[in-house]
Amino acid sequence: MKTLCMLWSIFFVLSAAPRAHAQTPLRGMYYGSNMFGSARIIGALEELLRITEINAVIIDKKDDHGMEIAGERFSKLVRPFKDRGAHIVCRVVTFKDNTWLRGKGSAFALYSRSRPGTVWHDYKGNSYLDPASEEVAAHHVEVTLRAFADGCEMINYDYIRLPSARDGNVSDTKYPLPSKGSSKEARAANMAEKRRVMQLFTKRLVAGVREVEPTASLAVSIFGYACYGREPYVGQYLEDFAGLGFIISCMAYPSHYSCGDGAPNPNTIPYEIYHKTHRKARAYLAEHGIAGVFMPWLQGFDYHNINRCGGGKRTRYATDPPHFRKQIQACADLGIDSWFVWPSRAAFHEKGLFLPKGK
Repeated sequence: MKTLCMLWSIFFVLSAAPRAHAQTPLRGMYYGSNMFGSARIIGALEELLRITEINAVIIDKKDDHGMEIAGERFSKLVRPFKDRGAHIVCRVVTFKDNTWLRGKGSAFALYSRSRPGTVWHDYKGNSYLDPASEEVAAHHVEVTLRAFADGCEMINYDYIRLPSARDGNVSDTKYPLPSKGSSKEARAANMAEKRRVMQLFTKRLVAGVREVEPTASLAVSIFGYACYGREPYVGQYLEDFAGLGFIISCMAYPSHYSCGDGAPNPNTIPYEIYHKTHRKARAYLAEHGIAGVFMPWLQGFDYHNINRCGGGKRTRYATDPPHFRKQIQACADLGIDSWFVWPSRAAFHEKGLFLPKGK
């Protein structure tokens, strides 16, 4: 890896690195490791690639457990889709990692503050890597370069953030939430430290990848409210990502927005949520002199609002094409023509969610 001083010098020339993405708009479906080997899902996705506007597959390269899929196994997984002419986008789960931490990576974990020497776990038992570690960045440079060598056209980094309060007791980590009643200065210092370590990681990552793959397409999945220009206490600053040339994939799922944000239940207004999120993101970046590139995630799963807006009633997306497509229309009205779908299994079989090929 380059030294930190060299990384800072590289940062100032990164704006010259292309924010590359395909000339053809990418419209993709996520194919996660939990679906690998399902003949029913593979066949349905092949059919979508054959007859609808779907032309890309976002596939786990390093999954939610930290397992890296590489070499011949990965080639076999993507072969049916490549045979259909699909673009291959590779998802790399970044800091949430249970696999690498069992080996060498155990030295670079987030540890518990109350139980020194014990790896911190979220409510589901997942462990996380420390973004301040140079070795963590080096590991993800290696993962990324292997992904391009395996035929990935773009990398989408997910969980490129610190754990949130919804994940677990973050007050027991190296990067806690500000304490209740803390001063404005203390809160600012808390957020500044999180920003500092995230900047260290992203600059190391981008510099290491671009040294070998100077035209690499790199994207990040970030919270919808981070796309508003807010910082949700996880180190996600929109301008820090866009300023390094990352394509921005806002996870603007209406089911995850606060009650009263545009409607009592934001799940009922997908057009307004997607339009507002990306409109605000563009305006915020413009204030910082940055023109961002957006490839949002669309909600392709039926779900209730996580804040219990609407009394916890499940809202249909995968099984209600008109409701689903309001997200696409909002993006199209802003000139955003590439998007990815985070689907439920039902979404693979609902062809009405997508336009026929060539339309």
